[in-house]
Amino acid sequence: MILLALGSLTIGIAAPWVINTLEHGLTPLTAPTTTSHITQPGWLIEPGYTGFASISPTLIALTLTGFALSAACIRHLANAHHTRQTPIWASGVTVTGRRAQYTPTGYANMVRVIFNIVYRVRTQLQTIGDQRFPERLSTIRAEPQIFNPNWLYRPITNAFTRAADLARNIQAGPLALYLLYLLLAFIALLLVAPRLG
Repeated sequence: MILLALGSLTIGIAAPWVINTLEHGLTPLTAPTTTSHITQPGWLIEPGYTGFASISPTLIALTLTGFALSAACIRHLANAHHTRQTPIWASGVTVTGRRAQYTPTGYANMVRVIFNIVYRVRTQLQTIGDQRFPERLSTIRAEPQIFNPNWLYRPITNAFTRAADLARNIQAGPLALYLLYLLLAFIALLLVAPRLG
C-alpha cells in the first residue's frame, strides 16, 4: 500500500512528463489534436478545453513543500532562541502540581467580599484537634437564597418538555396518521399553489 501510494504521488507530481510520454505513445493511434493540447510549456497541463484552464501539479508540490520547510525552519529558530524552561516559583517557595493552580474560590473571592453586603454569606470555621495546631480545618458556608432559579427556568423547561412529548407522540404514531398528514399537506399545497402562481 505504501509503494502504491508513493507511486500515485510521484505520477501526480510528474504529471506533465507522464502525460507527454503518453501523448507520444498515442499519436499513431489518435488524431494529433486529440492529445497534443494537454501538455503546455512551463510544466502545465490543460485537462479540459484548450485555453480554458491549466494546472501545474509540479509547481504546487514544490510550493507546498517550500512552505512546510520554511515554517519548520522558522519554528525551529524561534524555539531555539526564545524558549526557556524554569521551575515554578511562588513567593520564594517552589511548588508543583495542583498546589500551583488557582481554585474557583480564589477567582471569586474578590467578588464575594465586595458583594457580601448583598449576599449576606456567613462563614463558620471548624477545627478538628488542637485549636492552636489543628489536624484539619473545615468551612461551613450559609448562603441565603435570594433568587430561585426555578422561577425563571422551570416554566421554560416545562414548555420544552411538553413540546418534546407532543413531537414524540406525533413521530411514533400509526401509519394511518402519517397518511393523514400527507393528505392534509397535499390539500394545503393545492390551496396555496394557485395563489403563488
